Amino acid sequence: MAFLKLSWDSRLEKASSTTSWTSLVIAAYLACLLHFVLKWLNLRRSMPPGPLGIPFIGNMHQMPSEKPWVKFTEWKSRYGPVVSIFLGSTPVIGKKTGNTRIPT
Repeated sequence: MAFLKLSWDSRLEKASSTTSWTSLVIAAYLACLLHFVLKWLNLRRSMPPGPLGIPFIGNMHQMPSEKPWVKFTEWKSRYGPVVSIFLGSTPVIGKKTGNTRIPT
């Protein structure tokens, strides 16, 4: 019996090597992203009620730059007197007291 020696195309070897590294980098990135999102959701569940927000951004897109207490009053009526939000990745817990007056 004779063994046949097959010649490999060097371009095919380079392409498969690049593809495997690219796949590995994409898989690592997706694993890290999944880890951070699940960690964020777990932290969110352990805090008082509040608007959900977006991972990494939090509720910054929902906070007005002027008169933020109006938004907190809205959230108080929806979620109760203790509201938790995220400013970026920093959790913030706000308590609305009954003695405040909203200026118009």
